[in-house]
Amino acid sequence: MDTRTNMHRHLLRKWIARSLTIALLLGVVVAGFTFWTRGDSRFIGKWNIGSRCPDESAVTPWGVIEFRSNGTAVMQNPDGTGATIPFPWSAQAAKLTFGEKSNSNPGLMEEIRSDLRYLWSGSTILGLDEATYDILLMTPGNVELLEPGDECSFILTKNAE
Repeated sequence: MDTRTNMHRHLLRKWIARSLTIALLLGVVVAGFTFWTRGDSRFIGKWNIGSRCPDESAVTPWGVIEFRSNGTAVMQNPDGTGATIPFPWSAQAAKLTFGEKSNSNPGLMEEIRSDLRYLWSGSTILGLDEATYDILLMTPGNVELLEPGDECSFILTKNAE
């Protein structure tokens, strides 16, 4: 009877050790997935954004955009005011994409979210539609973007903050 009890205890300890190991590994995987950078690390941080058309020599300031590592970004007015509603962004090769692909038949939640975004910010510029820009020039402190079919380019300059 005593050897049987010892055998059961030994098996129980083995299963507890295995279960804890599996739980620890699962926790590491979940934490890694949660905190893994979703966006291109070249863009992470605050950038001053402006536009320049071919007939203009100076850049017209638009505001400040902050690219976050979780794949979202927020945009504010040049003085730092305005709505800071997060919107998704991604970069692949020579393309920078803002927003998300809109569903041809948006559901109720998308409509409510769009309405709330409009009420909060007064603008639908960063609504449900996706906007993709070509990256014309990429240096550590400057990025020049061009929307296909548009003459004016967007200039991103790394914010010193």
